[in-house]
Amino acid sequence: MEKIKIILTVILSIIFIDNLQSQNSKVFPDSTWLKHDTIENVGYDSKKFNEINRFIIDSLNTTGLVVIVDGKILFDYGDIDELSYIASCRKSILSMIYGKYVENNTINLDETLEELEFDDIQGLLLSRKRQQSEI
Repeated sequence: MEKIKIILTVILSIIFIDNLQSQNSKVFPDSTWLKHDTIENVGYDSKKFNEINRFIIDSLNTTGLVVIVDGKILFDYGDIDELSYIASCRKSILSMIYGKYVENNTINLDETLEELEFDDIQGLLLSRKRQQSEI
């Protein structure tokens, strides 16, 4: 069941990333997030989101889910302030998000994290920064 929860969250996140990147009216949140007035105003079907909500309630053990479009909340479920431990799932999420940028050569997988000037919050080991991609 945990896999389904993570997969659904990842799929929903990716579905909306393209829309987020293609819109010109982005909003950057302050201490609180703004919400869209309606799902339809952003070009989505509220009936589909009702189905997603019902699926989450009936089938998953999800604590919270947020869909952000143009910097505003489009859909949320549960306690969105609760932190969830996702462990190494972030690698899968990042690979799905970065896939189109690898495909269009915006990101070159032959570059090291050091060459990309990429780091983690707590800092990556120099050996990790200089390591070539395993893909």
